[in-house]
Amino acid sequence: MTIPTLINKTQNHEHLSRLRKVYSTMAQATNKIIFEEGTPKNVWASSISNVYDMYRKHLSVAHDCGSTGTTSCIGYTFTNFGNFDAPYYMRLVLNDGTIVNFAELQSSCSAWGNDICEWLDVDINGIKGPNKPGIDIWAFNLTANGLIPANCDAPCTGVYCTCKVLREGKID
Repeated sequence: MTIPTLINKTQNHEHLSRLRKVYSTMAQATNKIIFEEGTPKNVWASSISNVYDMYRKHLSVAHDCGSTGTTSCIGYTFTNFGNFDAPYYMRLVLNDGTIVNFAELQSSCSAWGNDICEWLDVDINGIKGPNKPGIDIWAFNLTANGLIPANCDAPCTGVYCTCKVLREGKID
């Protein structure tokens, strides 16, 4: 009975560590872009391809999965990606295997309230399973002023719990 519990606890710790690392990496890239280009709302969040290009320039990219409509990359079919297989996504695979999805661009940066310009999904361990929201798939919001973990307004479920998990330091 204790071995499965220990394995689960170890996996949760690994996922939390990777989530923290991905958030740090994405936040640093965002800050560099803002320093060079200005805030997303006023300058560079004008199209999904522009946002994608800005991040591609500031991240360590192993595979550029390309443009809108791509549903597979590096042998991974994104229909396995839960709700994140929409054809309008643009994807990067980072050197550490993290998959970053860019989608839901809102050029006004206010369509969802809170000045959200774009929704970024990340699979923190890439093609390795389980590929489930709230375990290894997480969401971040590019706001008018920078990158933040997805909000955890009640009810908190899956990918929307990024801020709660980072704040509390546990995946439950």
